[in-house]
Amino acid sequence: MKRFFRLLSILLAILSICLLPSFVSAEEVSSTEEKETDKEEFVMRAAWIRPGENTAEAVEKSVQALYDLGINTIFLETIYNGYAIYPIEHECVTQWTRYEGFDVLQAYIDACHKRGMQLHCWMESFFVGMEDSGNGGPVVAAHPDWLLCDKQGNNWEDTMYGKMYFLNPAKQECRDFLVDLFMDIVNNYDVDGMQLDYVRYPEKTELRDYGFDSETIAAFMTETGNPDPTNHIMGPVAEAFVQYKRDQVTKFVQQFVFAAKKAKPEITISFSVAPDFDYGESNYMQSVRLWMQMKYGQLLVPMCYDENAVASQIASSVAAAGGDKSKVIIGLSAQSRFSEESMLSQIEAVRKGGCGIAFFEGRSLLRRYADAIGDRLKEYKLPEEVSEEASDEENLSSSSQVSRPSPRPENPSFPWGVAVGLGIALAAAISLLFVWLKKKK
Repeated sequence: MKRFFRLLSILLAILSICLLPSFVSAEEVSSTEEKETDKEEFVMRAAWIRPGENTAEAVEKSVQALYDLGINTIFLETIYNGYAIYPIEHECVTQWTRYEGFDVLQAYIDACHKRGMQLHCWMESFFVGMEDSGNGGPVVAAHPDWLLCDKQGNNWEDTMYGKMYFLNPAKQECRDFLVDLFMDIVNNYDVDGMQLDYVRYPEKTELRDYGFDSETIAAFMTETGNPDPTNHIMGPVAEAFVQYKRDQVTKFVQQFVFAAKKAKPEITISFSVAPDFDYGESNYMQSVRLWMQMKYGQLLVPMCYDENAVASQIASSVAAAGGDKSKVIIGLSAQSRFSEESMLSQIEAVRKGGCGIAFFEGRSLLRRYADAIGDRLKEYKLPEEVSEEASDEENLSSSSQVSRPSPRPENPSFPWGVAVGLGIALAAAISLLFVWLKKKK
C-alpha cells in the first residue's frame, strides 16, 4: 500500500509541475484582458483657449467649466504677437505684462492633468505680430530683417484685422528661432502636445504675393538654377518658386518635429490648417498631405467653420490624413453665431464621420451653446465598427481614440488547458489504483 501511494504522489507531482505554466498563463491572460478592458476610449473633444487668467483659482474655474461640459483637451494659445503666457528669458520674446509674472501655462497643465484632461500648446508659427500689438510686437521690433516682403516691398499682410507680420520661412535663422522657442516649452513643461498654427505664408492673391526679398530670390536662383521669379506670374518658373516656398515651410516642420520627438517621443504634434488642402498648397505654401504622409504630425486639425460644408470637409480631411479617421480632429466655430440647431447638427456630422472634435473657441462655446449641448459631449461616442460587407454610407466607424480594447472571447478566464490536464491526472490515478487492486486479488 505504501508503495502505491509513493507512486501516486510521484505521478501527481510530475503532473502538477507540467500543469503549473497553464495555471500561470491562464492567470496572466485573464489579468491582461482585464487591463485591456479597463482602458477607456479617448475621443478628443477639444477647445481652443486664449487665457486671460492671472491666478491659479481663476484657471481652475475656467478648466472646470469646460470639463463639466465634456471637453477633455485644451489647445492653449501659448505665444502670440511675440509675447508668452509664461515667464521667459529669451532674445526678443517676453511675457505679457497682464499676467504679472504668473505662470499661466503651468497652471493650465496642473488643472487639466488633475482632471485627466490633455493640454496641448497652440503655437502661432510664422505669424509673429499685429499692428495693434505694440506696432508689431517685440519680435518685429527686434528683427525687422526677418519679415516677409511682398513684391511691392511691404513687410506685412493687410487683413480685415489690420496688418499682420510674418517671419520669412526661407531664412534659416527664422526657422532656428522658432524651433528654439518651441523647444523651450517641450523641454521644460509636461505638455501633451504641440499644435502648429500659421505654419504657412500669408495668403497669395492676384494682388499680393510674398517671398520677394533679395535674399530669398538669390537663394532660389542658386539652389534651383531658375531665373529671377519676380516677373514670372505664371509658367514653370512661377511654379518652381511656389514649390521652393513650400519646401521652406516643410523644412521648419521637419526640423521642429525631429527635435520635439527626440526630446519627448510621446508628445503629440498636430497641425491647425484650413480645410481646402489644394488651395493651401497653392496659396499658403502648406504641404499638409505630405506632412501627414511623412508622419510629421499625429493629428490633423482642419478649421471647418462653414456650417454648410462640414460633411464634405470631413471627407477631404480624412483623405488628407491618409484615410485614417483617428488622426482627424474637426474644428467647428463657436464664434460664428450659428443657431443651436446648426451647432448640434455639425457636432452630429462630425461624430458620424468618426472624427474627434474641437471648438473655436472655449468661452464662446460656454456662453452660446452650453445649455443646448448639455451632456452631449460627455456622451460623444463614435459609431460602432461594422463589417466589411456594410455599405460605404453605413461604414461610419473608425478609431479616433488613443486606445480601444480588443473584443473579449467567450469565457476568456476559464482555464481549459488546466481542466484537461486535471482530467488526465485523475484518469491515470484511477488506472493505477485499478491495476493495484487487481494484483491484490
